[in-house]
Amino acid sequence: MSCGNTFSAAWVGVGGFNDATLIQTGTEQDFVNGRAQYAAWWTTDAQGYAETSFSPSVTVSPGDTISASVVMKNGSWAITLTDTTTGAVGSQPLRDYTNNELSAEWIMEAPGIGGRQSTIASFSTDTFDPGAISGRSGGSSPSFAATDGGILVQKNTIESIPSNPDSDKDGFAIPHGSTQPDPPAKT
Repeated sequence: MSCGNTFSAAWVGVGGFNDATLIQTGTEQDFVNGRAQYAAWWTTDAQGYAETSFSPSVTVSPGDTISASVVMKNGSWAITLTDTTTGAVGSQPLRDYTNNELSAEWIMEAPGIGGRQSTIASFSTDTFDPGAISGRSGGSSPSFAATDGGILVQKNTIESIPSNPDSDKDGFAIPHGSTQPDPPAKT
């Protein structure tokens, strides 16, 4: 159970790993002033990482399945977030945004709030699967390795450990807590 205001964000993006450019989209799962709050958003480094709602907005709820993509095509970026449970779709084109395209990321994090690292909100297991990279040479599996994952530690407590990659190296699961889960099963 979360005490006080806590926050978590699940997102995908391009850039950000050893690079100042980052374009991303995802969902926020927060516990603020005694109640849960959920949101779908997109952002870039160019806007100071201010999370921006889609227009029209996409409402997300606990247990919803989300599909998200950040794609560069013909010199323009397309950010898309789909709540596949409800069918709601958020889309944001960006024509004048520059990104170094040095990395792709799939992240569950305790976001920065007011210039400080937040305390992570309690969340159930999130599954990022399937992940794909569609670069200049076409689409491919990200070929995740166990060493790609990071352990979230706050106040000397392990808050989250990702699973090892699944059998085709394109997905992983990440729970709240100190127990590493099994990788997602292929269906």
